[in-house]
Amino acid sequence: MKYFKYIILILIFTNTVNAQDIKVDFSHSHMFGIGVEKVQFDNIILGLPVYVQTDVDQSSEMQQPTPEEATEEISVRTSLVYDEVPYNTSMKICRYNSGRLYLLPQLTLEEPNCTVAEGVDLSSSYGISLTSDIVLINNIFYNEIFHNIIFKFNFEKLQFEQDDETIILPTLAPNYIRIILDWNRELPELDAHLTGPIAPYSFERFHLYFDAISDNGDVATLDVGYDEFENKPEIVTILPPIIDFETQQRDTSLRPGLYRFTVQHFYGNGTLLDSNAIVRLQIGNEPNEHLFILPNYEGLELLGEMDIWIVFEIEILEDRTVIINPIQSYELGISPHEIR
Repeated sequence: MKYFKYIILILIFTNTVNAQDIKVDFSHSHMFGIGVEKVQFDNIILGLPVYVQTDVDQSSEMQQPTPEEATEEISVRTSLVYDEVPYNTSMKICRYNSGRLYLLPQLTLEEPNCTVAEGVDLSSSYGISLTSDIVLINNIFYNEIFHNIIFKFNFEKLQFEQDDETIILPTLAPNYIRIILDWNRELPELDAHLTGPIAPYSFERFHLYFDAISDNGDVATLDVGYDEFENKPEIVTILPPIIDFETQQRDTSLRPGLYRFTVQHFYGNGTLLDSNAIVRLQIGNEPNEHLFILPNYEGLELLGEMDIWIVFEIEILEDRTVIINPIQSYELGISPHEIR
């Protein structure tokens, strides 16, 4: 983001372009914590307006005159196109007097001037783009709890501001696994399914999904992503088992055994492939996440509703080792309660 201040601010304030004509797109950005106070944003796309003038021969649009009447009439037509420029920057976590958080970009070599959100730690954070101007920053650590917070870009202030609704996951023990399912929700409706052992290495298994949200073997939570206004990614979190149900105190390590994550096309037009679904797997505070995309095998034919995508299995060992086994296969015509 080396020239962000000059490209945006100077262009706006010198009126060489209209502010509303500039586009900032975070759809393909990558976000990750680079310290206690900052998140790095890579691959931000800045759409700079370019006004192109072309000559238009007006006489060609009229009835052809006689040679005696012929005159050449030329006018200029102005059209607007965008020059897309990728850039990177860091953003500092700040706090209004109300306590609401915002992310202030590093526009110059000088440190952004704001009231720092003391006690907030972004070191293990990472982000997900929800729309072109809305991002979800995960693993914001505050008061011994990891928070997931949605931020919306305010173009007038050139900063991200905390959305009115904040997603707060349960208190996370030292070990946890988070699985995020996202897709194009204008097409099929997809559901996340997690199955796992109800005791260490047990063959008897729980099955967590939208219609059995309490069937979690006391080691998993599911946020189905619905609120009054929009449909958001579905998030599954695997936690250590509860050892005291009165206080909800959890153990210090994950339950050993085999876990399987599956995505189902529950209803809607198209097929799983039309959904452009992606699954992100985060193992504790590892800096890198594991990304799974829909496989498209030669000759693959999907039916539509009730098809499932078996994404991966996770084996958790006694020594806390986590083994990821990508499955990446499909099964057709499977009802939700039949998923294992």
